[in-house]
Amino acid sequence: MPHPPVTLIAVPLSFAAQLPPAWLTPAERDRAAAYDDGAPRRRFLAGRLGVRFAIAAHLGRREVMGDPGRVVITGLCPRCGSAAHGRPVAFVDDEPLELSLSYSRGDIAQGAAGDSGWLLVGTGPAEVMLGVDVCAPIDAWDGIFDPRQESVLRLLPEALRAREAARRWAVIEARGKASGHGIVPAPNHDPRATDPDAEPAALEDELDPAAGTVGEWAGALGTLGVKIVATGTDAERAALTQLRAAVVLQRPTGG
Repeated sequence: MPHPPVTLIAVPLSFAAQLPPAWLTPAERDRAAAYDDGAPRRRFLAGRLGVRFAIAAHLGRREVMGDPGRVVITGLCPRCGSAAHGRPVAFVDDEPLELSLSYSRGDIAQGAAGDSGWLLVGTGPAEVMLGVDVCAPIDAWDGIFDPRQESVLRLLPEALRAREAARRWAVIEARGKASGHGIVPAPNHDPRATDPDAEPAALEDELDPAAGTVGEWAGALGTLGVKIVATGTDAERAALTQLRAAVVLQRPTGG
């Protein structure tokens, strides 16, 4: 299958310990220090590491890695314009780039996240809205998809269902990230989102591509042209082939 026309980087959370302090801005170092040592700090550091790897690879500018001040990461809500939530956006020397991140647990065999896991980062030109998601196999998927999705999963051999459920869930998540609205809109955008009964209806709406979708890609990480930064721990290496991911590109609202 053709690869998405964006740069995709996968970083194991365990690799965050090798992040040179020089690759962080003073504000990022302060923020990292504020986290308890463990998974939250690893997720934050892996995120900054993955973003800089992805941007450097996408632009062909290795110097970005050693000059963290050149990369500014912020948010953009397509509905209200707030930088406090919505899709992440990166600016490199004031040049905007699309940015999307997703985390998955790394200890699939034991079903526990621990301090291991994977981060998927996607970056591309600002002319499109980008959403990426990575997901570990989903063993208990009853009730999280609409009836037609569940019927398709039940037709598959049992050994394939968990990974196919992960692929389908990754597509749903990536669509929500590309739009900036998520699976269920934020409460300040849609009062139904405060009602737990509203979630299945909103989720069902997300099962078909939104108007303006440029392209969708989903499958194993290896089929999407993802660059693996490092293989990580034994648990992360074992999980790598089981993970499923999705990439969605949409036209900007009003574009």
